[in-house]
Amino acid sequence: MATRSVQSKPATHVVSPRFVRPIVLGSLLLAAWLVPQRKELVKRLLEDGHHQRAIAVAESDSPPPIVEHPITILKALPVPEEAAPAPALERLRAALLPEARGTSIDLTATIQQVNDPAAAWELIKSLRSQLDDSQLGKVYLGLGQAALSAGDPKLAADILTDGRAQGVHSEALLVRQVAAYRWSGRPQGALEALEAWQALGPLPHGLKDMPFQLYRELNRPDKALDIYLKDLPSELQPKQADLLCELASQAGQMDRVLPLVQHFLQSQPAGSASLEDLAQGKIKVEETWRSLAKRFSLTLEWGGHPLDAFRWHQKLAVLGDRDALKRILALNPGLNLDGEVLPVLAAVVPVPDQPELTLTLAQMQADAGEYEAADRNFAAWLELHPRDVAALKLRAAVAEEQSRLDDALGLYHQALKLDPKDLSVQKEIADIQIARGEFRAAFQIYEQLPEKSHDNFTLENYALLAESLAEYPAYNRALVARMHRLKQPTTQDYLELGRSFDVVGEQEQEVKTYETGLRRIPQSHSLRIELAHTLRLLDRYQEALSVLGRPEMKSDMQAMQLYIELAVLAEDYASALAFLGRGIEDKFAFGPEVRLDLGQIYLQTGYAKEADALFTSVPDEPALWPLLAAARFKAGNFPSAENYQKKYLTALTVPDPQGWMLLGDIYKAEGREAEAQQAYTKSLSLMEDKLDAPAPPPPTPKAAVR
Repeated sequence: MATRSVQSKPATHVVSPRFVRPIVLGSLLLAAWLVPQRKELVKRLLEDGHHQRAIAVAESDSPPPIVEHPITILKALPVPEEAAPAPALERLRAALLPEARGTSIDLTATIQQVNDPAAAWELIKSLRSQLDDSQLGKVYLGLGQAALSAGDPKLAADILTDGRAQGVHSEALLVRQVAAYRWSGRPQGALEALEAWQALGPLPHGLKDMPFQLYRELNRPDKALDIYLKDLPSELQPKQADLLCELASQAGQMDRVLPLVQHFLQSQPAGSASLEDLAQGKIKVEETWRSLAKRFSLTLEWGGHPLDAFRWHQKLAVLGDRDALKRILALNPGLNLDGEVLPVLAAVVPVPDQPELTLTLAQMQADAGEYEAADRNFAAWLELHPRDVAALKLRAAVAEEQSRLDDALGLYHQALKLDPKDLSVQKEIADIQIARGEFRAAFQIYEQLPEKSHDNFTLENYALLAESLAEYPAYNRALVARMHRLKQPTTQDYLELGRSFDVVGEQEQEVKTYETGLRRIPQSHSLRIELAHTLRLLDRYQEALSVLGRPEMKSDMQAMQLYIELAVLAEDYASALAFLGRGIEDKFAFGPEVRLDLGQIYLQTGYAKEADALFTSVPDEPALWPLLAAARFKAGNFPSAENYQKKYLTALTVPDPQGWMLLGDIYKAEGREAEAQQAYTKSLSLMEDKLDAPAPPPPTPKAAVR
């Protein structure tokens, strides 16, 4: 069931305008009287030192009682009497009241009395919108100084930076701001403060050098160098030149200052003096110049100018600077200036605290060919260090260079006595023995050296000596050792090694050597031919034919000659003709023996006409009769073979055992056994006579050459 709401109208009371006007006018008059009364009251309280009451009155929302006498007003205030002076922070707060302006309160002194800058700073931040410009300047400057005095430069920097942001443009504030940033370890902030000031005008006189200092603190030597160069005078003083070197070196910009510093150094007497004059003390050298030259030379070295540094180190070295002497010795290997180090050492050696320089000088003199001077210095060193094997070896080398072989040999033997295991000394002794013609003695030294101790030079000497002295196993060992050291052996290396195996009767090793060579150098014709020849000697004819039976070998006359011989020995005529093709005799100027073998291939494959042409192409000369006889024998023409062989044996002045052996084979093929046996007996007798003959004298050894 719906209910109806009933709204009652509010009662209306109408006040007559004639009553309102007096009330409003009275309120306005009372307000106008109260405002100056409050300000006056706060001012009097501040002047009397009642800071807390003044603050309470200033911050109170209710007006003080309306009474006629000020004493009554004071008594009416709810704040109790102060028993002690207000804290410094309260005094600062009171001093910042608008009513405090024009009073006897010293704002700066009040700030200085604050012992808690952080709390004061929080107070300032809450009130700074109410402060005028004069108060802002005093507050920020004083509070920043208070923070610095309290040992809190970070807070001081924050306060002073905020002051700059609030528009306080004061040189005193800038000085403290820069100091606060530096003391708090933030030089970048100090630099930014200076840059902000410079955007508006020049820096204060006392801060003109500060950017330079700050860039150095920030490890920005490039910027510091830019500033330093702007104000640099045309004529440098030693300290200025020294600092210039330091900055340029740190910035990696030595090229910018080299001419300036070098001009300064060279403008002094010592800078233009010769090394000889400096060494003889003819020039007076100032200590400041010496110190700067040392720094300059090191700066040049560190800056990537080793040659220029070397020149200045030279001057200092002849003046007795031991560090400079060490530097030129350290730089020299990269510069290769022995000729310029040598006179410096000659001028200062002997050096009491660096006796080893005597040995260094001797070595350099030896390298320069000043053998007599070198020998004197080596002798001086060895007199004090008689057991110095290295020095003995060096002095021996000098004697060897002077062709004083006996002296050199004696020195090397001294060294070997001190160190019997020094293989290098043994090698040097062997060299001298070779030079003296004592080949067997030198060979014996090389024989005793372990393989790993040999080098290319000693292996070459070892191989030459072994070959010359007919020490073929040693010759083979030398070549094997040399092969082990070769990273990329050549065809010749494999050929020499293979032939050395042949000399010592190790044909299987010879075959392996050539096969290894062909795997590395498959295009080598020489290795193929040598391998095929070795296989032929081992009666491995088919293998040899496979080695040579390659298309690229058909252009090699030597290879085809051997191939034809192998085909006949293997009696593989059809395969040979298939590979060689007809007419190969027209491509090469084969010798009689090969033409006869090729004729045999044609004959056995049914090409009698070509075979006859090859047989008849061989001249009927005594030197060729044994070849013709052998060819006719292989072709089955025994009567013709017998005729040629008999003519050959009759014409000989020196009997040929092999020739009688072939004649015996011919007789045997004809069925003439008795005559064959007589021929064989004749061959055997001739072989025995040859074995009984005296051996020829050994070859004269060849001297190994370095």
